Amino acid sequence: MGVYNILQGHHIPLEGDAEKKLEVIPQAKFVSLQTSEFRSLKFTMLVKERDEVKVGTPLCHAKTDDELVFTSTAAGKVHKIVRGPKRVLLSVVIEVSNTSDKITHETWDTNKVSAASSQEIASSLKKGGVWPLLRQRPFAGIADASVTPKAIFINVMATAPLAPCQAFLTTNREDDFALGLLAVSKFSDQVHLCVGAGHQPKHFANAEGVSIETFNGVHPAGLTGTHINEISPINKGETVWFISASQIALIGEYLKTGSTPAEDIIALTGANSPKQLYVRVNRGAKLSDLLGEVKEKSRIILGDVLNGKKAEADDFISFYKQQITIIPEGGTRYYPGEDKYWFGPGKESYSVWPSFLSKLFPKDKWNLDANQNGGDRTIVIPDIYEKYSPIDIHYAYLLKAIMAEDIEAMEKLGLYELDPEDVALPTFICPFKVNLAEVVDQGLNLLEKEA
Repeated sequence: MGVYNILQGHHIPLEGDAEKKLEVIPQAKFVSLQTSEFRSLKFTMLVKERDEVKVGTPLCHAKTDDELVFTSTAAGKVHKIVRGPKRVLLSVVIEVSNTSDKITHETWDTNKVSAASSQEIASSLKKGGVWPLLRQRPFAGIADASVTPKAIFINVMATAPLAPCQAFLTTNREDDFALGLLAVSKFSDQVHLCVGAGHQPKHFANAEGVSIETFNGVHPAGLTGTHINEISPINKGETVWFISASQIALIGEYLKTGSTPAEDIIALTGANSPKQLYVRVNRGAKLSDLLGEVKEKSRIILGDVLNGKKAEADDFISFYKQQITIIPEGGTRYYPGEDKYWFGPGKESYSVWPSFLSKLFPKDKWNLDANQNGGDRTIVIPDIYEKYSPIDIHYAYLLKAIMAEDIEAMEKLGLYELDPEDVALPTFICPFKVNLAEVVDQGLNLLEKEA
């Protein structure tokens, strides 16, 4: 157990927090398995269009592991199989008839999980389609059950803008969380439950078989990359696993019931969101089914504003994200004499730099849009990013190594420790408008392929 004070970082005070209120959304018309989310995997289809499926029906499996199946979260008919270039599988869309017609596997209780081997638990989780909830670093791929991880990190805190509260997401799911935690703990002797400072609900504070680590500070104090770097940094050849508390509860639900979880809780956030609360909805549902009418000129983001993905109303909920953020699209052009003009006083312009009056007269909450506010420029201040990241890496030199495709330099400069979300905040504050997250992702893709 330890306490870690994160001094580097920045809190972005956005409008649009989700009220701790839960609304149940009527059954979705369509759900989708977005296979494009699973990094570097290739798939073998197990169904075809117009096939009838149940909750838990395997839709496809990984070509490298027949046991690793990806299942339907609703009963109905296979509506569409979407493929990309070279027939790469992108998604499987199900037309929903109900969520009660299920495939049921063996059920587990505390005694059975305690007596089982890690291989037996892994096999069961794979059958139910919940194993992909466990991911590993480096490369943020699905955890490899054949490799014992150096450590497992369970994130029960969140510091990203408007991020959902893990304590609320697991309310009334305490038994599921405890059972899922017991199962995941079978895979490593080093399991770290990372919590924020302050009071914690009992199912976190009294969690058994784990080391409880407390993190103080602003974002990125709540990122898994920060936790790993402080507690068990990754070296070449090492692997750590990670998962969120609410995903642990999904694993526990599957073990207790023997059925693939058909529903999840999503936080609707952002100033332009039609409602700002938590909703219980079919996993993989279409965004329009839970958002309703969205204001014109709005940016829909799967996830938070720093590390989310731009989406449209016809897209589907991500397998991993439990937040949808909607903010103004922006695009307004300002002219000399206006407050928000680039050379104006900037009382209404948000900035981390002392360039505008807003730094002297800050607001409690800001309604920020998706404007980049400037074009790409050359990096001229090499140590600017380190002030906003607690991970001890020389980012400017690492970016140059990635752009030069220098694999040896990437490894020496610590790329194995990073994920794009770890540089999302430095990307936001970057005055040169360099998309560090995109560059880091390119570097990781190259390392995974070549190193």
